[in-house]
Amino acid sequence: MAELLGVDAAKAGGLVRAGRFPCRVTKEKGRYVVLPDDVLVAMGLDDPIVRIVDLLAGAEFARRRD
Repeated sequence: MAELLGVDAAKAGGLVRAGRFPCRVTKEKGRYVVLPDDVLVAMGLDDPIVRIVDLLAGAEFARRRD
């Protein structure tokens, strides 16, 4: 998840420990865990509704890349 937020994965643990990771993080069974909703909000995508226009635009983009 760190890469999605523009954070170097090697530095993510240090940022979490320092309280500077860009979204909420919990620790479960010795692993850092972030909730998908928190990642979306941190990315500025706080509205997770999929819109048909966005889906079609993504399909068109993928088609051009092939």
